[in-house]
Amino acid sequence: MQSDQTYPRWNNWLFWACVLIAAGFSFVIGLSEGYDSAKRLEPNAFADRQSRTEKVLDDIIASWIPGRVVSNEAGVTAEPFTTRFGFFPDTVVHLAIMVQDSFRVPAPVTLAQWALESGFGKNSLGDHNYFGHTFAAVKEFMAHPAYVVAYDRRRGDNGTWRRVAVRFAKYRSIEECFVVHGEYLSSSVYYRKARTAKSIGQYVRKLSKYYAEDPGYAVKLMAIIERYNLEEKCK
Repeated sequence: MQSDQTYPRWNNWLFWACVLIAAGFSFVIGLSEGYDSAKRLEPNAFADRQSRTEKVLDDIIASWIPGRVVSNEAGVTAEPFTTRFGFFPDTVVHLAIMVQDSFRVPAPVTLAQWALESGFGKNSLGDHNYFGHTFAAVKEFMAHPAYVVAYDRRRGDNGTWRRVAVRFAKYRSIEECFVVHGEYLSSSVYYRKARTAKSIGQYVRKLSKYYAEDPGYAVKLMAIIERYNLEEKCK
């Protein structure tokens, strides 16, 4: 049955306009309250998320570190500092900057190689070799040529990996190791293209083609540089 009461059309528009305005205010107030709550929770939530991400990255980086084992006949010397995963001692940072100033090898790259090759200084092959230098590669740059025998992974002709005995350079000090590293990268013909690089990423890509057999070596170095903010650390 049709009602006898009728309303002007403009009243319908006015009613719905009021509803929309009221709903809009409610939405804005609710959004504001939600934003304030999120803002109060965000620092902790963000910190937790970042911490979990960093832990995952640290675990991945730890799995990349070579498991080189010094043979029984090798003499083992004391480490120059206490090592800790993810930690870059001042001595190492200063030496990396010295290598950069003297040989134009980017300090963040040197730090990343130190971390990857030695497990943040834990494995120096017993004789201050923190970069996995083979004796054959660097002997011409060594003031006191000597080597230590250790077992390392090597890729065979069929693409598979095997453990073989390798002669690694033996140094008298960590300083000597860093100096030879700088001379090697700044003088060897293998890294001539790396020396023309315009960025750290480009340097790492060109360096990695000859420095390691691992096809993912460049990616690993860049991941370490980014994860530990090494560019900022070397300023």
